[in-house]
Amino acid sequence: MDKNLLETYLAYDPDEGVLRWKLDPNGVFRLGDRAGVRVRGKAPTITLFGVSFPVNKIAYLMAGGELKPGDIVYCLNGEDDDLRAANLGVIRSDLDITLPAWGGDIVTGK
Repeated sequence: MDKNLLETYLAYDPDEGVLRWKLDPNGVFRLGDRAGVRVRGKAPTITLFGVSFPVNKIAYLMAGGELKPGDIVYCLNGEDDDLRAANLGVIRSDLDITLPAWGGDIVTGK
């Protein structure tokens, strides 16, 4: 995803946590409409040129974050449509996180 391309089509308010259409390449929405569609209960996505992108990744990039392939963007409060910049976190794909096989507490090891 290219931030400049995203900014051509979308406006992002990091305090309100909303993505809005500036220009709709699909010809479905109007200027200012809220962007992002939830399909079958899954996390909201935005489709540009036939490719769907998770709205949280788009918001993270537009807020100035950088992502590598495999990075996971999540909403700190668990609400996947709360896209305020302060509510977005990222798990880096280059971290090797292994949970204990016994299902114990990863901090205490018990």
